[in-house]
Amino acid sequence: MTSKSRYITASCVVVGLLLSGGALMAAVDFLGVDVKATLLNDGATVIVTGQARCTQGDTLNIATILSQTVKQGSLIGTGSSDTDVCTGQLQTWTATTTLIYPANGLWKKGPAGLTVGASSCPSGGGSCSDQQVVTTKVHIQ
Repeated sequence: MTSKSRYITASCVVVGLLLSGGALMAAVDFLGVDVKATLLNDGATVIVTGQARCTQGDTLNIATILSQTVKQGSLIGTGSSDTDVCTGQLQTWTATTTLIYPANGLWKKGPAGLTVGASSCPSGGGSCSDQQVVTTKVHIQ
């Protein structure tokens, strides 16, 4: 499987997971991604940031898939943000993304592909039903 195929497959998995929540409701109405990501822990972790806006009082959940092609092949990682309470205003989120394939790989400084999914859940419980997905390029530095 080529690195592009793996990236597309991984992106489809995130979209499928986010879309399986139930009926759509417009709770997340904006999802943005910062074009610069931060390399940490000697290449084991990448911090991705962005902004989102969702219905006040809901819970915001962010999931990430990061992919990078390096000389040794392709790197794939996943991550998430801490759960935040929606303010109803534009708010910043931070997701810690760790490498899952290959197990002994390390992220490198340079370009990478990123898919971010955001969902919003009612604070009193119930099913998470709103999804926004953004696929873009970022620069790891």
